[in-house]
Amino acid sequence: MHYVNWISRQDFGETTNQVISAGLGGILYGALALRTGSIWPGVALHALWDAVVSMNGMLTANVVAEVADSGSTDDGGTSIFAFLIGNFEPILGVIVLIGWWRWRRAQTT
Repeated sequence: MHYVNWISRQDFGETTNQVISAGLGGILYGALALRTGSIWPGVALHALWDAVVSMNGMLTANVVAEVADSGSTDDGGTSIFAFLIGNFEPILGVIVLIGWWRWRRAQTT
């Protein structure tokens, strides 16, 4: 269903990344449901993910608008902020994976 975004004129490469991300998320939510015996942890995680994606879209749009309005070259600080905002979802994913790994390690000891 995410390829509908490509039909709506989203870039094909961006749409493909979105489809891969959604597929991997689906595997995660399915594994979580099998592990817990309930779909609700996956529902909560998906809702959190959608909220993060929505906030990231709004923040990215604001940063792009501010940089465009300033008409100045990048001062370095804006570059780092724009990078963090633009890559927030993968960064959050890595943080969640590290947290999960540490939790699993703590459970086995």
